[in-house]
Amino acid sequence: MSSQAAGASTEKPLKGYEATLGAISTLEIEVTAERIEGARLSPGVDENTKANYKLSVSVSEVRRRPGSMGLAFTLELSAAPQVAKMTVSGNAKVTGVEDEIRLATAPRQGKAPPKLVEMLYDKLYGLLYILAGSLNVPYPMPSLVKENKQSS
Repeated sequence: MSSQAAGASTEKPLKGYEATLGAISTLEIEVTAERIEGARLSPGVDENTKANYKLSVSVSEVRRRPGSMGLAFTLELSAAPQVAKMTVSGNAKVTGVEDEIRLATAPRQGKAPPKLVEMLYDKLYGLLYILAGSLNVPYPMPSLVKENKQSS
């Protein structure tokens, strides 16, 4: 029998693998939607109508503790042309290491919104998708915040 145990490998891990283990994020966000509004602004609209959504976000800190932060937020999606408008307001609790919370709330380069805005939109996207479907209006893109980040 070889000196290698059954199932064990002498191959080295993939390049960069060890560095990835040290970069695991502990940042989490819990979101509670308290107010949901949607309006179909044009009668001849359906989900196949061409429209681009603009995202407006308001976030304010309502409490801070070591390792957590409470927020009040409002996300508003407005379509162009004006075919639909959707608004979600509520509260969020961000937990994690203080440095991660600080980085998530800090402005990023260019037009990129803070990571926190991306996290909020990701958590609320399913709700916005269902709302758009019930209004029979174009669906917002799941990557809307990411796309805004890349445009300059």
